[in-house]
Amino acid sequence: MDRDVRAERAAPAAVFERWRTARRAAIAALQQADPAQRLRWAAAPLKPTTLATTRLAEHWAHGLDITGPLDIPFPDTDRLRHIAWLAQSSLPYAFTLVGEEPHDVFCELTAPDGATWRYGQFEAKRSPAADAAVLRANAEWFGRAVGEAGRDSAGMIDEYRAFVSAWGFGFADITIPVHVYQGTADELVPPAWASDMTKAIPGATLTTFDGEGHFIAISHRADIVGDLLAPTA
Repeated sequence: MDRDVRAERAAPAAVFERWRTARRAAIAALQQADPAQRLRWAAAPLKPTTLATTRLAEHWAHGLDITGPLDIPFPDTDRLRHIAWLAQSSLPYAFTLVGEEPHDVFCELTAPDGATWRYGQFEAKRSPAADAAVLRANAEWFGRAVGEAGRDSAGMIDEYRAFVSAWGFGFADITIPVHVYQGTADELVPPAWASDMTKAIPGATLTTFDGEGHFIAISHRADIVGDLLAPTA
C-alpha cells in the first residue's frame, strides 16, 4: 500500500482533479447500476444505494480524522441523515453476524437543524422490563450523559472501530487487573459472554447482578466507579 501511495503522489491540484474524476465516474456507475443487484465490495457485496451511503460515511469519518488533529471546523450537516439511515438499516444484518435473530430497532435522532429523524418501527422502541425501569429512574442523568458523549463524535467513532477491528492482542495477553460486570437478564450481551471472557483473561473477576439487564453501568455506576478508583495490590 505504501508503495502504491508513493507512486500516485503528485501536486495537490493534480490529486484533487484525479479525485474529482474518480468521483464523477463512481456516481455515473452507481446511477446506471441495477438497484437490486449487489455489487462486489471489500467485506461483502452491497446494493448500490447502500454502497453509495457507505462512501458518504467513509468520507465523513475520515474527514474527522483529518480535520480533528488540524483543528479545522467540520460542521455537521443534514447529509448525515444518509449515514444515520445506513447505521439503522445495517443492524438486522449485524445481529445475524453474531448469531442473533434479526429484529427492528427504533432510532430517534435530533438532526443538525433541530429536526427529528426517525428510523424503524416505533414498537421496537420498547425496552426489556429490567432496562426500561433503569431508564425511567435515571432519565435525566442518562440524557445528560448521552449529550456529553455526543459532543465529540471522534470518541464514539473510535469505539465503533474497536468493535470491528483487530486489537493486536488476545484476552490471554492481558496482564492488568480486569473486573467484568454482567446483568443476568441482559438481552443485548448474553451473560455467557461475560463468563467466557472472565475465564479467558488471567486473574479476571466477575460480578453479576441477578435479574438486571444491560444498563448496570447506570444503575450501579457508583459501585463500579468506586471499584475502578480503589487501589490495587
